[in-house]
Amino acid sequence: MCQSLKDILVDKDNQWQPLVDKKGKAIDGQATFRMRHFMGDKGKVFDLIVQRSVVTGQVELDLT
Repeated sequence: MCQSLKDILVDKDNQWQPLVDKKGKAIDGQATFRMRHFMGDKGKVFDLIVQRSVVTGQVELDLT
C-alpha cells in the first residue's frame, strides 16, 4: 500500500471531517477526507476526496 493511502487511513493529523447532509447536519457514522495529491511523471495536482462509513461487525485495522 502506498504511503499516501496509509496516511489517510491512519489519520495521524485528524483530518477526517463529518459528512454533512444538504441541511448541514452531520451524518452519523460517515466522514470525508480531502487532500491535495498528484500522480504521474508530470505531477498533475488534483483534490483526492475519500468517504468512509462505519460497517457493523467490521474489525478495526492496525495499519501503524
